[in-house]
Amino acid sequence: MTQTHTPTPYRINDNDKRQVITGNRTGVIATCQSRENAAFIVRACNNHAALVEALKLVREAGLATNDLRRSLMFSEAMPKVLAALAAVEGK
Repeated sequence: MTQTHTPTPYRINDNDKRQVITGNRTGVIATCQSRENAAFIVRACNNHAALVEALKLVREAGLATNDLRRSLMFSEAMPKVLAALAAVEGK
């Protein structure tokens, strides 16, 4: 699933009573009533690509391992890894 969105990094610009999320050389992406919500959105968006890449590496390591102990550890984590990847990739 390919989506076009405003390139990261996003940042928070305080604007009177609301928090405005902006991107590089773009206008307003979103507004929030609380700084905590704006910070959560910015943190999630700015780290999204790195987290997806990390999950993909874990998935590949789990599929490639022959060590039983490591395999059992991966088998516990793998359903969560696969579900997270499916959610962010729109599958």
